[in-house]
Amino acid sequence: MPSSPKLTQVARRWSNSSYLGGSGDDGGEGIAVDASGNAYVTGLTSSTNFPTVNALQPTYGPGQSDVFVTKLNPVGTALVYSTYLGGSPTADVGIGLTVDGSANAYVTGYTGSATFPTTVGAFQTTYGGEGDAFVTKIASESTLPTTAAIPSPGPNSYGWNNTSVEVRLNASDGTGGSGVEQIQFSLSGAENLGLQTLPGSTASVTISAQGITTLTYFATDHAGNQGTAKTLTVQIDETPPVVAVTGVANGALYYYHEAPAAGCNTTDALSGVATPASLTVTGGNEFGFGKYTATCAGAKDEAGNTAMPVSVSYTVNGPTELGALVGLKTGSLNARVWRIIIVNIGLGTAYNAEITNLSLQQTSGAACMPHLVSTLPVAAGNIMPFSIGTASVTIDFAGCASNARFRVDGQVSANNGTAVGPVLMLAELP
Repeated sequence: MPSSPKLTQVARRWSNSSYLGGSGDDGGEGIAVDASGNAYVTGLTSSTNFPTVNALQPTYGPGQSDVFVTKLNPVGTALVYSTYLGGSPTADVGIGLTVDGSANAYVTGYTGSATFPTTVGAFQTTYGGEGDAFVTKIASESTLPTTAAIPSPGPNSYGWNNTSVEVRLNASDGTGGSGVEQIQFSLSGAENLGLQTLPGSTASVTISAQGITTLTYFATDHAGNQGTAKTLTVQIDETPPVVAVTGVANGALYYYHEAPAAGCNTTDALSGVATPASLTVTGGNEFGFGKYTATCAGAKDEAGNTAMPVSVSYTVNGPTELGALVGLKTGSLNARVWRIIIVNIGLGTAYNAEITNLSLQQTSGAACMPHLVSTLPVAAGNIMPFSIGTASVTIDFAGCASNARFRVDGQVSANNGTAVGPVLMLAELP
């Protein structure tokens, strides 16, 4: 008779097939499958090295034969549990097996052993003689595996690291469990990694991205029990704080009594500032001027990164004392040029000295109306300490008699107007 297409298709593929036994005589007598696809097998074995895993009875009877009860995972690649069931001195044989909806296994068969395992309170705890039946229930393994995550190095007191972190995952299934089959984990946040599956009870993952990364992990045992997913937060900051000197600028010149106060500003974009930079100002003299260096140092963030010191150098000019007098006068009356001598007798340089104000008041002679031709202010440049500078102004005295006399009122200034002095007239002739 021709085979059906379905039977032909099934016969062409092995889903899984495995030996199950030791060095003696072994035989399967009963099999059942639970809702998850785990296979349960019973029979007899005379092998003292029959495979056992998470066994209730890990050693042979030692009679002529023992019952074995074995649970295999759905793909037939691992034993969830496998145990001897028997005593001495004669044979024990498992014949039938079934599984309920909770994955509890029920085994029945024949025993000739007076020492067959029984439980406290069982219906019949002593051997009847000449061979007995037995009924044994093996409760399902429902213990959830647990996984511990151990970061190395561990975080500091602020919860941060400043290097890459290796996290080791160690899983266990407890006493009597079926054993850990695999560990699964994933990363999200600063570093992302899809779900990874690694066989066995240990795994590790290295996290290197700066920022906050969440590791999610759990284990599954051979019975298919999946542990509760846990998370571990890893915070990495490898970047030192940013430090800046505030108030003063590198290479800047400040006038006496006009220099701003130096300060420090510390920021950190990731872990935050644990210790702000402190300010040290060196240089200058006891009078409050000279060359200065402001340094901000000692800044540290919560991850333990330390910033390099930051320094700026600047100059505070010394005090200046200004005065001016009218010196040489040349030119015709309608374009009289007065050479004005500006004196700096201070300890600091007079920067950008200039004549800022100049007026004439007639003191004698026929009245006339001279006027200043030059446009104020008139620059005299920089005047070093205990030095002089000059500036020239042109005045139109046209229409004034030769005996006319005038008094000069004026002002010179420097250092952006912070230093001022008078203009004096020694001779009153125009």
